[in-house]
Amino acid sequence: MIFAQLVRRTGWPNRREAAIPRRASASNGDAPNEPSGSTRRITCLVSFVSPALYTWTWVCHWHSPATHPAKIHNQGQRKSHVQKCHRAQHARFRILKTVDITRNFWQDRPVFVTGATGLVGGWLTRRLVEAGADVVCLVRDWVPRRELVRSNLIDQVTVVRGDVRDRDVLERAIGEYETDTVIHLAAQAIVGVANCNPISTFETNIQGTWNLLEACRRSPGVRSIVVASSDKAYGDQEILPYNEDTALQGKHPYDVSKSCADLITHAYAKTYGLPVAVTRCGNFFGGGDLNWNRIVPGTIRSVLRGERPVIRSDGQFVRDYFYVEDGAAAYMLLAEQLYRRPELGGHAFNFSYESQITVLCLVKEILRAMQSSLEPEVRSEASNEIRRQFLSAERARAVLDWRPLFTLAEGLARTIPWYRELLT
Repeated sequence: MIFAQLVRRTGWPNRREAAIPRRASASNGDAPNEPSGSTRRITCLVSFVSPALYTWTWVCHWHSPATHPAKIHNQGQRKSHVQKCHRAQHARFRILKTVDITRNFWQDRPVFVTGATGLVGGWLTRRLVEAGADVVCLVRDWVPRRELVRSNLIDQVTVVRGDVRDRDVLERAIGEYETDTVIHLAAQAIVGVANCNPISTFETNIQGTWNLLEACRRSPGVRSIVVASSDKAYGDQEILPYNEDTALQGKHPYDVSKSCADLITHAYAKTYGLPVAVTRCGNFFGGGDLNWNRIVPGTIRSVLRGERPVIRSDGQFVRDYFYVEDGAAAYMLLAEQLYRRPELGGHAFNFSYESQITVLCLVKEILRAMQSSLEPEVRSEASNEIRRQFLSAERARAVLDWRPLFTLAEGLARTIPWYRELLT
């Protein structure tokens, strides 16, 4: 499949190609109000899919007649122009890596997703379905307001009812549906619940992970496994931001459960050669989160009800917030890269906006976005939680060429309407 798209635009953000000066004249088709000396590119994006299902994108630039060096009569301008062309020569035909969905990779690919009714699971399933994957979802509880059910997305996937604590169910589902790629999201993810019910948290987060990995080990058709860990796996550290070489030293129930699951995953990769990699992200937010004691959905719901939002801590805890659609895209990117590059097995990757924000500042940002004059109620009740946490995503940028699709502000702007529609 070969296709080309001609894109004509002024400027090209985040690219290093040199801009080509061009003159304004009626003969070359410039708009009447375009100033002389403005810059414009004509760029052709040509993509093709090789038999190995790799999608390559070539970026090609052409000079318009008015901007060819031979047409520039001023010697200084011509010299500057030629220098720019030489500096940009390496970019004439270059392969671009991208975090966008590679549809030809995911088309008809059998993917098994645990935790599909959770916050990230719903958005991940949507992206997989849109990419053409054949998705099988493990579902424990039926929650009608979850994104997977509410959007009728569940009608487009195969549902296996079961629990990650049941290894037989996992092994049957992976084998019966000839699974190729596994993305493990299922977890008890609420810190407060973990403090109150540590055993059920350990069973789900630790035992559930080794059950999933053992089922994959006994299923030779599985080629790529992504296990979702958390920044909480690092525990409380003096040196920040966390990078992937930071020791895993959780101390409280939830943190320990993620540290253990992370280490078990590493053991399966190193001992058995299982093709598995780990993601460590910060606090996810986005439409579909029905855990109202979390700061983003809880604050939005309070504002919609005209109530003061509640902050359980003193408001000064520093967190790394990450929009759920970016998380879903990151999981897919890693799963695809792992399939193509088996040497990534056994490695962990942080995904983050690399922005540090206190809980109080985040609440005020939501209040500002919703044009509310309410003041938050700070209760200072939180216990057994880490005060400062934020991640470095340098490895993901360098190894996977990952870039976020959204900013924190853009994520909030996409999240608030989801709750307005749900609650009003």
